[in-house]
This record gives sequence, C-alpha cells and structure tokens, in this order.
Amino acid sequence: MPNKSVLNDVIINYYYTKTRRVKIDVTIGYDQDLLKTKQSLEAVMIGDARVLNKPSPQVYVLNLTLNGIEVGARCWVDNQNFWLTKCDLTEKIKYRFDQEGIAFACTKLDVHHRNASDVSHSVLTDEEQTFQLNSTEM
Repeated sequence: MPNKSVLNDVIINYYYTKTRRVKIDVTIGYDQDLLKTKQSLEAVMIGDARVLNKPSPQVYVLNLTLNGIEVGARCWVDNQNFWLTKCDLTEKIKYRFDQEGIAFACTKLDVHHRNASDVSHSVLTDEEQTFQLNSTEM
C-alpha cells in the first residue's frame, strides 16, 4: 500500500468495538477429568461479573496434543475491561484448578541412558556410534 494512501485517506479501526472476546487456552494431562475441567472453566467465567451473559461463555476441546488435551475458554467482555478481565480470569483458573485437583500438562522428555555393555548388544545408527565414540574420548 503506498504511503500516500495511508496519509491522505481516513483510516478506520475495525478492531475497536464495544465488546471483545477473551480467549484462554490451557492444556491438561490425559489422566485428568475433562468434564470437571470444562465445568471449572465455565464456572470461573460465569462467576466474573465483567463477563457478558450474551453470547454465553463457551468451553471447547481444541486439540489432542502430545502433551495433553488443549481446552479453550471463550467469553465476551466490554472492550475497556478486556485486559484486566483476561488476566484475572487466568489467575482464577489457576486457583480453581488447584482447588479441584486438576493438573496442567507438562512437557515430558524420556531420556534413556545405556551402559557400554548394553550398547554392544544393540544395533546403533552411524550417528549413535559417532556420539558414543566422542563421549568416551572426553
């Protein structure tokens, strides 16, 4: 877009509206109670007076990831209250999950350590053999 168009024309900010949607996504472990999680998220949003009744707060399962179940909480607030409400809801969700015993998912990494005697009995890739040789020289 040419600068002339930006400087000489009226710019309308379509993003400034009376209301704005708050989006908070959390990931819980696969061993957690999904129904209790959804109910807790909804209760936190409904319990905040700044959250509008219409459209009503919604909770969705967004993704099934390697680390857990991604759940999204959506609600509408007055635009002027957006940031503070989002921050407060995030904090309230953490406290509510602690109270309900709902655990957030954590990224997990399994590391397997093999002894030299274990390695001699297995088939190694070229990369593993190079790593094994380099690590024994240290």
